[in-house]
Amino acid sequence: MFGIVAGAPPLRGLVSKLIPKGAFLPLFTAALVDTVFAAVALACLLPGASDVGLAIYPIYLLALGAALATGAPGGLGAFELVLLALLPHPDQAALIGAILAFRIIYYLCPAFLGLAGLLRSPAPLVHEPRAPLGPAEWGLVAQGASILRAGSTRWMCRERLGLGIAIGPALGPVDLRAFSKLMRRAGLTPVLYKAGPAEASAARSLGWRVLKVAEEAVINPRVWTVDGSARRQLRRHLRHAEQAAIRIVTSRRALPLAEMAEVNAAWTLKNRRERGFSMGRFAPELLYRQRVFLAYSRDRLIAFATFHTGAQDWSLDLVRHIDGIPDGTMHLLLTSAIEACRAEEIDRLSLAAVPAAGGNIGRLVPDKALLPGLRRFKQSFAPRWEPRYLCVKGSIPLARAAVTIAAAIHYPGPLTLRLRPHGTETEIRFELPVASCDAHEWNPQPGQASALPQITGPAHDRRPFPPS
Repeated sequence: MFGIVAGAPPLRGLVSKLIPKGAFLPLFTAALVDTVFAAVALACLLPGASDVGLAIYPIYLLALGAALATGAPGGLGAFELVLLALLPHPDQAALIGAILAFRIIYYLCPAFLGLAGLLRSPAPLVHEPRAPLGPAEWGLVAQGASILRAGSTRWMCRERLGLGIAIGPALGPVDLRAFSKLMRRAGLTPVLYKAGPAEASAARSLGWRVLKVAEEAVINPRVWTVDGSARRQLRRHLRHAEQAAIRIVTSRRALPLAEMAEVNAAWTLKNRRERGFSMGRFAPELLYRQRVFLAYSRDRLIAFATFHTGAQDWSLDLVRHIDGIPDGTMHLLLTSAIEACRAEEIDRLSLAAVPAAGGNIGRLVPDKALLPGLRRFKQSFAPRWEPRYLCVKGSIPLARAAVTIAAAIHYPGPLTLRLRPHGTETEIRFELPVASCDAHEWNPQPGQASALPQITGPAHDRRPFPPS
């Protein structure tokens, strides 16, 4: 009845101020479940001679409403009076005993349990800066993730709806007991997402549920080549890119941020939204911390790829392109990145993970959700596929973690940047055109007029200083 009345135009505005949009149904459901179980508990405690049946629910609601209306702590007095008036039972003393038992079981016991929980308040998590020798994937720290130390192990973690989620393999010896203790002291349920085989083995030994959810494509750039039958499809795509005159440019300083933003906007429009949580998102402030490869068709930017960098590894972060790019453009981008890794003697390049194509996860989701096109694209590089797991203690927490992580990836919310401060000054990168300079202009020969008066003034303010 309240829902019908609240939907009327005179009250709709008032109700929308009291209850946020989209919160009415969850609140109503929670209240319904709570009051139904409370009424069932009260019915179980009533003396045997009471025969109220399903009427116990409206009677309980009336008593609860009277208790709330009085404003007394716990509705003391009003709650009991309404129940005594509406519950038919000849022995009032026995009825009062049942109500007191209900108070103890449904109110007093949970209150003491809650007090015990409050006395042991959650310990705040201590976030560490990104380790200089950490994996490349830890570049996600700049987009809201954190590095936590548990014992002798470091984890990259994110919090979501009461879950403490470690993303990717750990750094150091796997100490899952210390990680679990750290999370539970903070009031969080420990979860491992995209964990490696070592973490999954440790989780199994502790009785956790382990589910293979993804496979990561890994390449060793030192020995990788485009030759071999396993990469014949890659060579075909690279020939198409060469015929289309695709040009790859890599830069660590001057980036065409405006053009990259346009490419990202076109990609986002086609794909509806950017993914997040365990996946990077477009942020111009972070691009200068990464390795960026740009693909041009003539003089137009049509695609780009960015990589997190570690001590001895790279990890693919963003892959963005406009619609209708020539075939082989993205293959040429990643091939150029692999060659750059080889030139810098990088041992490991990750092309990121794709959903696992077999096992339990393959039976639970449709084939389209497994991204077969993305897997074929990465398979053309003939990588080594490393399994990645979701590990949680208990079946119900496992299902909860899977749903929570999937929602966090597809609906990540506002982007939170975590940049290392540069003191009181802001680091600004810019590029100014510089004209060439001939030393003879600044050091004229004897009898020759100096060119200095001709190259001063506002039009020449950006010329370099003369050599000393």
